[in-house]
Amino acid sequence: MMRPNSPTAHRITEDGGTTRMLHSEHLFGLANADRLTGPAKARFRELLPPIYLRFDIGGIGVAAVNPSPADTYELAEVGPKALIFPCRGYPGTHPEPLIDLVAWNPRTGELYRRLGIADLLGGWHVMPPASDVVKVYSDPASWARAGGDGVVVLDWGRVHFALGHVRKLVADDVALGRRLRDAMTPPAPRLPRILVETSKHEVAA
Repeated sequence: MMRPNSPTAHRITEDGGTTRMLHSEHLFGLANADRLTGPAKARFRELLPPIYLRFDIGGIGVAAVNPSPADTYELAEVGPKALIFPCRGYPGTHPEPLIDLVAWNPRTGELYRRLGIADLLGGWHVMPPASDVVKVYSDPASWARAGGDGVVVLDWGRVHFALGHVRKLVADDVALGRRLRDAMTPPAPRLPRILVETSKHEVAA
């Protein structure tokens, strides 16, 4: 999630070039998915049954991507194919502009963001008035198969900010639950040693 009313979201909305770029690349991915044939199409549909394009969550595309060390990506002429998921403030075909695009490599499980600003996929579930219970999925395919009913964490460094206000999180497997627990637990504070100055020497408080 990146909050749709945040300054960053407003900058994206006002920057027509960025918005057009996201929409153009999303449509490019959808067209690629529509042209899949043979084993590639079968693998795609196996990952995302029964509606493999999932237009109810905005449409899922396919594209070759070139990932960067900053966990962002650019489109590539050749390279590993990734599934491309739209990241919006609200689901489906709502006129809310795209916030980001998410590329997921089903072979490696790696996630990349086009702009690197979205914290969650499905972030509308934690926007006010947020549900008391939010499902958290291990990967975008699991999230899509559930019709986008929940979220996928995209930025683990900001998970406390993104999900800390939700009363209950329901993870789809044990490993994810443990990772959420660890990410949501703040580190123990480092306390300084406290001394009291006396006329002759210092003693511990």
